[in-house]
Amino acid sequence: MSRATGPISVPSPPTPKPPGALISQTPEPGPAEPQWWPFSARLALVAIVVGSLVLRLAWVALMPPSKDEAYHYLYSVYPTWSYFDHPPMMMLVVRLGLELCGGCVSFFSLRLGFVLLIAATSWVLGRWTARRFGEWAGVYAALWCNLAPFFSLGAGGQAMPDGPFYFFAVLTMLALTRALVDAPGQTLPWVWVGLAWACALLSKYHAVFLPAGAVVYVLLTPDTRRVLLTPGPYLAVLIGFLGFTPVLYWNATHDWASFAFQSGRAVGTEFRPDHAGRLLLREMAYLTPALWVAVLVVIIGGVRYWRTLGREERLLLCLGVFTLAFFLSVSFLRRVSPHWPLIGVLLLLPLVGKRCVEWYRRWPRTTRIVTTAWTVGFVALAFVFAIHARTGVLSDVVPLKDDPAREQCGWESIADRLDAHGLVGKPNTFIFCNEFHEAGQLGFAVANRSPVLCYSHFDTRGFAYWSRPEDWLGQDGVLVALDNLPWEPLGYAPFFARIELVDEFWMTRNGQPIRPVRIFYCTNQIRPFPFTNPAAARQ
Repeated sequence: MSRATGPISVPSPPTPKPPGALISQTPEPGPAEPQWWPFSARLALVAIVVGSLVLRLAWVALMPPSKDEAYHYLYSVYPTWSYFDHPPMMMLVVRLGLELCGGCVSFFSLRLGFVLLIAATSWVLGRWTARRFGEWAGVYAALWCNLAPFFSLGAGGQAMPDGPFYFFAVLTMLALTRALVDAPGQTLPWVWVGLAWACALLSKYHAVFLPAGAVVYVLLTPDTRRVLLTPGPYLAVLIGFLGFTPVLYWNATHDWASFAFQSGRAVGTEFRPDHAGRLLLREMAYLTPALWVAVLVVIIGGVRYWRTLGREERLLLCLGVFTLAFFLSVSFLRRVSPHWPLIGVLLLLPLVGKRCVEWYRRWPRTTRIVTTAWTVGFVALAFVFAIHARTGVLSDVVPLKDDPAREQCGWESIADRLDAHGLVGKPNTFIFCNEFHEAGQLGFAVANRSPVLCYSHFDTRGFAYWSRPEDWLGQDGVLVALDNLPWEPLGYAPFFARIELVDEFWMTRNGQPIRPVRIFYCTNQIRPFPFTNPAAARQ
């Protein structure tokens, strides 16, 4: 029996890749993806998104609002095209949560829209990462989105502009990937870029960094530069600015106050490297040291092996690193809030997810232990803090002056005392205090049953635009004065016919005294109080 002969095919050896390279554009066959979950990666992603959603809903129902959140509640009371502090998207999300709860004002309803948005963000981020870089990379990207404190409980658990901004920024990233990587030269994908970017701009001014990062990608990728000769990018910019017109209109009719205030926060003249050091340390706390280090590893590896990266990796690096580098540079000249640059980290989570898969292959047991320990620890710490903020259970351990929840506690006790005196909802009567955050807390505590104003000679923020000084002439005011400041109520005497003390007590948390409070009844406002806002000029 004869044996067939012929040329023998010898497989060519795989092309070697530099150690530490991130991800190839088309994944090559390799070891099976790690299985640290008894079911599929898709079910793991569902469990992470749904489980974190349920836990976060319970957390927001317990946690009293921060001073910023309570102030942001008043955005929904005064709907307008835009606001002194932020664009209008946050107002829409607050109103969505209130409407879903039948108009009931509570911790839960205030934050419901933001909780739903971060769940959607983590799902979209996880699925997109899974399609691009592998199913388990998507699981890790979603996991970190839900385990990083600021992403999970800051943007996702509080009424802050970052929640809607992150959602629309991720959609912008997806649309840019389609327009620049999958279908360069086509016009339709740029329409989606423009729409997503417009919504991001209506959420937070930081959205301007998204097209800036895309431009850096185009300039660093020679065969992509021809996209600048097509109408798509310019159509996207036009759509974005058309969507941004409500903010432009509001600023044009209010002396460009919001733009002046926000741009002033990025200007400084004194070189202070210690500010940059503090920024990095605080970012580490907002993200956890593990995620901060993982992001640093991804950035260093991406820069070092730039030439070996696929287009998706390059685009993500440009979008993320540009924002991080900008705010780090600014921090050498002035203080930068640690959450401002974190959109850059969010857009790098797909690459972090892929790295986590590689680390799991190398150290499966250690990775499982660290992931499980941090998940359990994070959830436990979050609920302990929420319960303490609500009840003061740790007051014997944490001195009141050092209590991070102090600003959030006790406002309902003031509302109860105002109710007891019949001052909430009284006709032709408004409530006021001298600090805009305190006025926001009072406005939330009384659920807008009475108008709440800020009568400050220094900084009235949005209160300066929600009514006119002359609107309150002839009405009575209820001054809520905290901390026994010596100039209260004498500083308001020229504006009212008579001022008399109504009550003096301590605001309390679960029966524990927090801050001294005095209530004054101010009869007949005879002069308009000027809603000056030197904060914009001061910045």
